[in-house]
Amino acid sequence: ASAQLYEEVPELLRPGGNSYTTRRYAACLRDLDYYLRYASYALVAGDTNVLDERVLQGLRETYNSLGVPIGPTVRGIEIMKDMVKAMATEAGIGNIGFVDQPFDHMNREFSETDL
Repeated sequence: ASAQLYEEVPELLRPGGNSYTTRRYAACLRDLDYYLRYASYALVAGDTNVLDERVLQGLRETYNSLGVPIGPTVRGIEIMKDMVKAMATEAGIGNIGFVDQPFDHMNREFSETDL
C-alpha cells in the first residue's frame, strides 16, 4: 500500500514532504501498519468501536500537533482496503462487502475532522 501511495503522491518523499527523512518515512509506514492491524481487529469483532478507542481518538490530537496532512492518510487507508478486498476475492470469498466497514469508518472520521 505504501509503494502505491508514494507512486501516486511522490511529493511526500521530496524535501518538505511529510515522509521526507527516514524518521518520517518510518512513521508513515508504522501508522499504515496500525490502521491495517486495527481494521483487522474490527473485522474480526464485527464492530468499529475498537477503531474509535484505539486509533482515531489519539490520532486526531497527534496529527493536529504534528501538522500531518489528512489527504494522503485517507488515500493510504483506501489503498489498503482495495488490497484486502482483492486478497479476499483471490481467496474465494464471495461477498466481500464487509471489508469496507472498518476502512470506510476510519476515512469518514478522518475526513470529518479538520486535521
